[in-house]
Parts: sequence; C-alpha cells; structure tokens
Amino acid sequence: MLKITCLTSAFFLFCPAPVHWSSTCTADDFAGGSTFVVDDDLRQDPGADYTTIQEAVDAALDGDTILVHPGRYSGGSDQVVHVRGKGIRLLGIEGHAGTIIDCEGVRAGIRCEIPSGRELLVQGFTIEDYRGCFSAAGDPPDCSSGILVVADDGSSAVIDSCVVRDGHGFALSMLGRSANDGDPELVVRDSMVIGNVGPSGSGADWLMSASYSSEIRFESCAFVGNTAGQMMLSYRAATEFVDCVFVDNRLVPVTGPYPASFLLHDPQASSDVMTVHRCRFVESTGSACLVDGFADFVRITESFACSSGSAPFVCGDVDDTGIVLSSQCPTLDCNRNGVIDVIEILEGTVSDVDKDWIADCCQDGTSCVCIGDVNGDGAVSGIDLTYVLAAWGRDATSPEADFNLDGLVDGEDLAFLLSVWGDCDG
Repeated sequence: MLKITCLTSAFFLFCPAPVHWSSTCTADDFAGGSTFVVDDDLRQDPGADYTTIQEAVDAALDGDTILVHPGRYSGGSDQVVHVRGKGIRLLGIEGHAGTIIDCEGVRAGIRCEIPSGRELLVQGFTIEDYRGCFSAAGDPPDCSSGILVVADDGSSAVIDSCVVRDGHGFALSMLGRSANDGDPELVVRDSMVIGNVGPSGSGADWLMSASYSSEIRFESCAFVGNTAGQMMLSYRAATEFVDCVFVDNRLVPVTGPYPASFLLHDPQASSDVMTVHRCRFVESTGSACLVDGFADFVRITESFACSSGSAPFVCGDVDDTGIVLSSQCPTLDCNRNGVIDVIEILEGTVSDVDKDWIADCCQDGTSCVCIGDVNGDGAVSGIDLTYVLAAWGRDATSPEADFNLDGLVDGEDLAFLLSVWGDCDG
C-alpha cells in the first residue's frame, strides 16, 4: 500500500489527504512527541499500544500522535473519546470509511477541551449514531455532540476529513469558551454531516454551532439530508463557509427564539461577520430561508441556491446580490447510481474540478460510470474480480457483477472485467 508523504503544517506533522484517502501513515511520519497506535482487535497490528482510543488519549501528552487502525470503536461513558486539557493529533490512518466511532445511540462521539496555546487535529473518522446535546447550557456545555470542540483563547483545532452521520442532537459544535471570551482558531474541512436530526422542544433548535471566536472556518464541507430548526447557528463569532454545499436538508418548526433558517447569524460585536463564499444550497425543504442575519454582518458571494417549485430567499435585511436564487435545481444524482453526487465528489469517486458540486462527467458528456468497478474505488482490480467470482453463476440477484446485463454472471462478464482492468480514468 502506498504510504502518504506527511508534510509539516505549523505545529502539526499530518497527512494532508482528502476525505477519501486510503493510504497509510506510520509512526515514522511524525516528529515531536510520542506516537501511540490503536487497533481494536489487534489483527492489523498485534503490537499496537492500545485497543481503545480513550486509553491512548489518556496516556498522550501535548504534541503526541495517536494512530488509529480501521475498526469499530465504542465506549462506556458519556462520549466515546474525550480529549481534555491537551493538544494532540488523533488520526484514523486509513480514513473515515473504515474507522468508526460507534456511539450506539446512547452517547456522544468525540469531545475535545483545548487549553490556551495547544493545538488539536482530528482526522479520518466517521462518528455514527451519536446521542448529542439537547441543551446549550453550561460552559463548556454540560453534554456533548457528534463532535464537540471547546477551545480557550490562543488555541487552535482542525477537524479534517471526518463524517458525522445518523445521530440525534447537536452534530457538530465548534466553540470558544464563553466564560473567558475565548478566541481560538477553529477549522472544519473536507468533512460531511449526513442524515442527522437536531434537537427539538428544548429551545435550542440548531444542528450545528460556531460560537465565541473571531476565526471559525468551514471549507469544502457537505451537509446532506439533515433535519433541524436551523442547520447552523453562528453566535458571537466571525464564521466563514467556503466551497460548502447544503443538499436535501429539511427545516422544521422551531421552539426557541431563533427563526428557522439554514445559516443563522447572531453577531454581538462589529467583528462578528459571517462570510458565505462559493456555496451551494440545493433542494432543501421547509422554510426556504437560507441565511438570516443583519446586512452589515453577512456577506454572500459567488453562491447559488435552488428549490424546485419556488425559489429560496435570504431573510432579514441580508444582501442577496451575491447569490443566484432559482426555482429549478440540477438533479441530486446525475449519474443515477443511487448516491447523491456531492457525497461521491467528497469521497473522490467522481471528479469536480471546477468545484461547483456537480460531477464533471455530468457536464462534459462523458460517462460517470466505470463499468467493471464493482466497489466504486476508481479502478478495476482484484477486489472487483473477487466480487465477480463470488457471484459466479448467479442470476439477476447480482446485477453489479453482470456487466453485459444478460441475467447471469459468467465467463462473458469475466472476459469484460479483464478487458477493462486498471484505473477507470484510463
């Protein structure tokens, strides 16, 4: 397996791979501090230091690195992973697809409390089936989220190439500490929030929050199929959304003081400006209010929004000249394979060079489908051959391996597979 070349970035030595990365970092890639290895069943690395992530977190000191092998990780306390009072690098070494934080519907996922001067990186995890906060009380909050970061002034945190999905309550919270008017640098990039249901009936209706910082940035993130009164609350913060997409989300009636909207901005100081740049809002239901705030504190540029049947709109006195509002939407699944295109784009199975969140193959007239690539990893290889052999002799119950669509997986399908062997792009 190809090993990623890990690069220096400020405090961190980390693997700068996108959300679909499949290569491996090793302990040799990290300098400064100790490196701990976690393997849940000790099958991939019998010499791993720990079998649970929390054991490694408890042992780690500032600047240490924790490398987590693919597996399904859970825990018995209020959250699966709790990073408290230290800055570390927590890395799923083969990416989010196989490195699962399983909250089992009863607890939160990853909670991080970062003191001043420390730096945190969390990369390459899927947090699923979390049970998050339904109240915003407490500093830090009394309960957690799918991912919760609470950071003091002068600290920084990066959430990179992670997925938060199929949970209830707050999904993603990036917060400075309100008691000391914390001002950390907080970044979420190349990440997805999918299929979550936000709080209801508590007065806190938002699914995600960004608060108490002059620098919170969401970059190349996708928010798909979620349900809440507000998708994101930005409070007492300068928050940026760059190259992000909101697809097929649903707004529901609210119980608290804020109106329903996708992005709701509540500034408390003149520097609390929300920036929305090159973002897309596609086929969302409920109230069509995209952004709610005040004209002097919200800036929207080069963005697009659509909702079939009626055009969406911005609320309050927000200037909408920087966003195209349309009652006609592009299809969510232009290649008709049953997967929403933006998910495929972030996972790297289709390309989007111009970053408009529409698969390039749907725009340039070429085929988005690589026939023979059964597992969708962008290549026809031994993995796909295994699928064909496992389905050998079967009828239409195995259509993914029946390449000629004659109703049977046989020698003709094998011959075709071998004829297209290699990378899908040629």
